[in-house]
Amino acid sequence: MSTSESTPPRGAARRLRERARTARFFEVSESTVDNWHSRGYIVAYRRGAGELLFDLDEIEEKLSTMPRSKMRDGRLRGKGRVVALPIVAEVATEADQ
Repeated sequence: MSTSESTPPRGAARRLRERARTARFFEVSESTVDNWHSRGYIVAYRRGAGELLFDLDEIEEKLSTMPRSKMRDGRLRGKGRVVALPIVAEVATEADQ
């Protein structure tokens, strides 16, 4: 077993999720999760011969310690200030027709 695929310690409560659910949780693409794993930023776990699982808490920790140029949290996208504009009804005139 490689260092990027290991067995979680017994008795440890982990939030293990498949690649698709991990990607949805962090609002990134599945290929981003693959990239994080292949670059060694995150660890993958496997139960038996099943698919790879990722620990959400471990990824949260990595996101808080890695530079944003290496790992970006999709949940932070578009969280800027939004200002509501007044709704103005447009009135059609004869010149518009």
